[in-house]
Amino acid sequence: MSKNQPHNIRAAGATVARAGVVSPAKTPARKRTLSAAELQVAKEAAWDAQIEADSRAGKFDKIFKEAEELEAAGKTIPL
Repeated sequence: MSKNQPHNIRAAGATVARAGVVSPAKTPARKRTLSAAELQVAKEAAWDAQIEADSRAGKFDKIFKEAEELEAAGKTIPL
């Protein structure tokens, strides 16, 4: 499928708004075709929302603590 061909996106309990952002199931289910750019925006919005939810749930706390410990022990290098 070429980049210019539209894509269909279906999500259980969600619809896709014109801007390509997935909205909650409060709106009636609609099916529409998305361009590659709109699909990318929808994917990025879903990714951002998942990262935010995981962060609020503390899923990254262990990783952050380990990184801070490594830095305090001098086991990191500047970027």
